Amino acid sequence: MEEQRKKILIAAGKEMMARGVRVVTMDEIAAQVGMSKKTIYTYFKGKDEIVEAIFAAHFDSQWGKVSGEGGGLIDRLLQLMSLEVRQHHSVCPQFLEDLRRYYPALLSDFLQRRREYVRRELDRLLLSGEEEGTIRGDIDREVIVDILTDFPSMLLYNDRIAALGYSVARMRSAVQELLLGGLLTDEGRSRVQTLRAEQKSKGDKNSN
Repeated sequence: MEEQRKKILIAAGKEMMARGVRVVTMDEIAAQVGMSKKTIYTYFKGKDEIVEAIFAAHFDSQWGKVSGEGGGLIDRLLQLMSLEVRQHHSVCPQFLEDLRRYYPALLSDFLQRRREYVRRELDRLLLSGEEEGTIRGDIDREVIVDILTDFPSMLLYNDRIAALGYSVARMRSAVQELLLGGLLTDEGRSRVQTLRAEQKSKGDKNSN
């Protein structure tokens, strides 16, 4: 039974994230998985329940990738700072627009869960960085954690920011440089330079 349920979620999720929620019908989902609608309704009460399950599975998997990724403290810090932007770009704009319009409670619940998770992890990472000497020890960690936690949402969902016309990637990069420049010690900056050199080297090898 669990395998069939998973099959339905994968098929429905692929269509909804590529095209949006509202345009995908239960008939299309049934055709994709080779089942009747009646059979699908034995696993899910309706389309809304499928959407909730897809949303939870997709975004929780993004958290899992960050939690499971290797790398040092600075690498993990950068991954967390870009988590919401990565999640945003992994689905089509219409999918998120449909969530905002038709499933606001679901989206609000996710954003709150994301904020709590990122805030907890950032606080832990900054404290560890202070202890190992890569993060300055004289920062106001509580304020910095709140800023780092909320700045991706500001980039993605603020109409005044969007009106500036810059790409999200460009603004994220600029803000990260500004924040990291004030947070890191000389040792921390050296580690960032090393990390970026390694990432560039990997990228060059992959392009050959």
